[in-house]
Amino acid sequence: MDISLIKDKDGISATIEDNGKGFNANDKENFEGIGLKILN
Repeated sequence: MDISLIKDKDGISATIEDNGKGFNANDKENFEGIGLKILN
């Protein structure tokens, strides 16, 4: 995932991009982080 924040004289713009591969949210046990593991 790539997140960019750019501030200029007109304000702030944000761009969020990913690789489009996705993931299986039902396979929570195989994720290394804690983000999806806390969802029940």
